[in-house]
Amino acid sequence: MSKAIVLEGLPGCGKTSLINLLSSNKEISIVPEILDRGEIWANAKEAEDQDFFWLNDVNKMKIAKANDKPTIIDRGYASTLAYNYAKAKVDNTEDYNHILSKYYSDIVENNLKTDLYIYIEIPINITFKRKKREKELKNPWQDPKYLMEVINFYDIFFSQIEPSTTVLRYSYELAPQVLANKVGYEIKKRYV
Repeated sequence: MSKAIVLEGLPGCGKTSLINLLSSNKEISIVPEILDRGEIWANAKEAEDQDFFWLNDVNKMKIAKANDKPTIIDRGYASTLAYNYAKAKVDNTEDYNHILSKYYSDIVENNLKTDLYIYIEIPINITFKRKKREKELKNPWQDPKYLMEVINFYDIFFSQIEPSTTVLRYSYELAPQVLANKVGYEIKKRYV
């Protein structure tokens, strides 16, 4: 049975560790955060090309929905929406409205919504310690002001935009193997 399971959370919450631990499970498939990390991705990252990231998100959902196994996706369209929401709140941009309209036309209208979210919660100050990086002002994934808006967006998204989609919330404090066991158990119970 095809099911799209999306990992969400701030940088440093443990998504990559979880993906690595679950990748050996033959009953599930994994879709990486970026499908093509070539020159186009490097240019899109440098230019903050949200249309590139959005297309990447849509393609990840298409892969998951076409798969015959439950598929775990490292970050989904909710992250791109969160990024643009934070930019809109802090920088007063219109990008969020553009991406939100794409959500309805590309995701909702094409039946590509996520089936289950695994949301790993982490305090903003810990994200920097776990990723061993410095705060970078004006970078939505590295500036605490933006990260607070990202957290706010996830709460809005889960309660108002996709309220019928199940969200399993876990703490970053769980040992990676314990988290992998819990997530693996939930996927098996629900979809395998």
